[in-house]
Amino acid sequence: MLKRLPIVTVLVFFASSCGQISSTPSPIPSAAANSNDATATAAVQEDAPEWIETQVSDLEVGAWLPAHWQADTTNGLSMVEHMGSIHNGQPSHGITMYIFVPDISEMLPDVDESENLAYKVLERVAASPEHVHGIQINPPRTFIWGTRDAAYYLYTYGDPAHEQFHGVVLAVTHDHEVVVISVMAPSSEASRIRGAIPQILHGLSIDKQRLSEAFPEVLPDPLVFPDVVEQS
Repeated sequence: MLKRLPIVTVLVFFASSCGQISSTPSPIPSAAANSNDATATAAVQEDAPEWIETQVSDLEVGAWLPAHWQADTTNGLSMVEHMGSIHNGQPSHGITMYIFVPDISEMLPDVDESENLAYKVLERVAASPEHVHGIQINPPRTFIWGTRDAAYYLYTYGDPAHEQFHGVVLAVTHDHEVVVISVMAPSSEASRIRGAIPQILHGLSIDKQRLSEAFPEVLPDPLVFPDVVEQS
């Protein structure tokens, strides 16, 4: 899985059914001014994000699914703004977020408990030609997510003369595991990634433990994605 970490959301295609998702009602209160106005209340609820929880590897992960987005639990938790076509092999348009738990035992067989495990994983991926062939990655940066060690990097993938994708990979340490979140979009939509991340990840939970009430103000604004260097 780690070999595909930076571009995993480009390569994953989603089933049309989202029945595997286990969801709970959104705790966001209705903003309808008149509680007797059933139509207005239904409209507000329809436009509200939905809290979803599902098993990812051996961890239970919960996150906000924006209104009108779709989710799938195949090989992790995928949330897509617009579904791609499974039949013609095209990735989804708009923003795609993919949450998974990679097996890092072979990549990091020996790691000191005092080290930022999330950063070590991203650092190893970013420094490996095998992992990043054809992909440009900015140097990983560390941050604290709630009380946990975390890290992120920005990446660019694809030919600028054709279709190109930009994205952010975030990783957060959970005991001796790392939860990875990849957020990507076509270059034409990439300017919207910065605003989407806090909305979805502000209440991210792992095994019923919320990382923080608000996503840390750690990402630069605007995001500056790396340029792709032509491969010789």
